[in-house]
Amino acid sequence: MARRRLAERSPRHAGCFFLLPLWHALLAAEQIGTLAAIHDGRFIMQTGLGYGAEQFEAFGRSESTSGPVIDESIGAIQALLAGQVVDVPRFESVGCRVGYLPPEPVEWWIGSGAVVGVERAARFGAAWYGGQRTTPTGDADVIDAYQTACAHHGTEPRMIVRRDALVSADAAEAHRLGDAILADGYCGPQANQLLIGDVDEVADSVRALGDAGFGNVIVRCMSSDQVLALETIEKMGEVRRGLC
Repeated sequence: MARRRLAERSPRHAGCFFLLPLWHALLAAEQIGTLAAIHDGRFIMQTGLGYGAEQFEAFGRSESTSGPVIDESIGAIQALLAGQVVDVPRFESVGCRVGYLPPEPVEWWIGSGAVVGVERAARFGAAWYGGQRTTPTGDADVIDAYQTACAHHGTEPRMIVRRDALVSADAAEAHRLGDAILADGYCGPQANQLLIGDVDEVADSVRALGDAGFGNVIVRCMSSDQVLALETIEKMGEVRRGLC
């Protein structure tokens, strides 16, 4: 039943997100393996370091060790999901395996806005998942570092970026609503880091990201109003069809 429902909701792909420095690697591996096993198609594991001392303290972790922890966790989880028996000294675990294995390799997206993070994505053969503030011009050095690191490690570069969006049939109305949301204290990105406008305007913005090397653009609705959110989803479908 769970498998059928998941397939109905996401017939093409499914995924999950873990800030691995906050997790026990074996518990994360078991959950990822189980979710991937009940899904027929492509399964995507998204991860990143997280930030903020309070966040780490709440989980009994230290932000200062997040880099080594995520490196060890990714390596251990990838080996476990490949069916290997693994020792994870950091978690005092020996001879570990997971109960369920994915029917096909899990696809990894490693998020970061820093050079050391994109090097990690290249080293583990994963996609680099740029955040909502990532731009081709503002992050040209990070893009170059990722591509250089992929060449060094012999892995295929793959860049993905996230964008918050507000798309309407009326471009002027979309910008008016977007400006109001930003003025109300919308967290995170600036106007040039958003997808706002009508289908043609947003398609041009997405096309520019593609020209810069981003093969996928992951979209989140900017507005919590259900009418606006549903219109954005509908119009993004038109954007996608126009770009294919």
